[in-house]
Amino acid sequence: MAARKLRIQPVRTAANDSRERRPQNPAGLDQRNVKELVQLALEECEQLARPLPGKPRDVPETKTAEPAPDLRKPEPAKKPRRIWSRLIKSALGIALVILAGWGPAMRLFQVSSTQALVNARLVTIRAPIEGVVDFKADLNDLNGVFAKETVLATISDPHADRRRLIDFGREIDTARIERDALAASKEPLLHAQATFRRQVEDFRQGRIAELQARLDEADAEIATIEAEIDRARAHLERRNTLFERSVVAKAETEDATAALKVHEGRKAQAAARRNQIGVEIEALRKGVFIGDNYNDRPQSMQELDDITIRIADLEVAIEAKSRRIEALERARKNEQANYRRASFASVAAPIGGRIWEPLVADGEQVVRGQDIARLLDCSQAVVTTAVNEQVYNKLSLGDAATFILREGGRKYPARIVQLSGVASAPANLAILPSALEKEPYRATVSVTGLGGGESCMVGKTGRVIFESGKSAGVKGGK
Repeated sequence: MAARKLRIQPVRTAANDSRERRPQNPAGLDQRNVKELVQLALEECEQLARPLPGKPRDVPETKTAEPAPDLRKPEPAKKPRRIWSRLIKSALGIALVILAGWGPAMRLFQVSSTQALVNARLVTIRAPIEGVVDFKADLNDLNGVFAKETVLATISDPHADRRRLIDFGREIDTARIERDALAASKEPLLHAQATFRRQVEDFRQGRIAELQARLDEADAEIATIEAEIDRARAHLERRNTLFERSVVAKAETEDATAALKVHEGRKAQAAARRNQIGVEIEALRKGVFIGDNYNDRPQSMQELDDITIRIADLEVAIEAKSRRIEALERARKNEQANYRRASFASVAAPIGGRIWEPLVADGEQVVRGQDIARLLDCSQAVVTTAVNEQVYNKLSLGDAATFILREGGRKYPARIVQLSGVASAPANLAILPSALEKEPYRATVSVTGLGGGESCMVGKTGRVIFESGKSAGVKGGK
């Protein structure tokens, strides 16, 4: 008998049935968990589909002859094993359905936003002066984050007003010339003052020497007169003695008495002259001149007084000019500072962040107060959300919330800081709340730990889960 060729067909197993009937990964189910469950189900089905040990399946030999129909008798069905296989597959299917629907079912009971994106406030910097803008920051690097007080641009004005600065310089030069002229006119007066002082001193010393000589002369005259008085007194005593003896006449006694009185008078006169000379010497030593034919100050001393007064007037004028120059110098210094502020200014970042929108080009002429750039405040990021009316009515300012990025990752704690409803929020946000179009009601939440760092996540989307009625600390917000 010619050998019959058997046609070997693929065996239909429970694993293949499971692959054909496996549903798509439902939304909200973890992909890793699904793969693990499917792998376990396949292994269980393959183990059930294997033949029992000790009862191998008979397979006839195949030859190269023409194929013949399979004369093998089909083995009787093993009903208990098939029932267990169906039960296991049904249980796995039910578990997959529960796991796939658990996430969406839980979301139905959560109070969450329809749309949510990371947002931040905008800070507009304006030109402090008029001039030409020179940007120091790279305007093409819009993602570059800079620190606070970073110089973003400089503005220079080559046509700033210098007239007041020039006027102050001219006034200072004029005052210095006048002061130098007064100082030059003071020099000859100082020389003349020194000359007259020497003359006055020489005259005083000479006058003192002259009066001292006269004083010595008066002392000598008084001594001479005292000697004459002594002789006249002795002569009078002899005459009185002779008169008592009646040797001489009374007239001689009277003559001797008169002569004594004359000498005593001369002594008194000499003593007065001596006192006068002493007074004059004492006055000269004090700088006072006393004489009969001139006043208390000689001519040279009067000239000295006049020159001294003129020198004092010049010193006052020079001091006034010096003070005026100092005042003009201070005014010019202040005007120089004003000119520097008006001709050059550095524009520093008042916050840490990045450039959101440059409003002028490098090298462009701007006026004072013109907007030159808008900065993004990445340190105080907020999340703008769109919710439906039912969710919006459950929210209150200060309620706690949780923000999750669309790409996954950590959960950020948050709180509601603004409920604007269908009205346009007055905040100067980088992305207007009107860009969220799925729902008409708007809410803003402040997220802890979302801002700062070296990156700025403005524009990234996510989801906000609200915890209605649970406070997150201080309520309120803008």
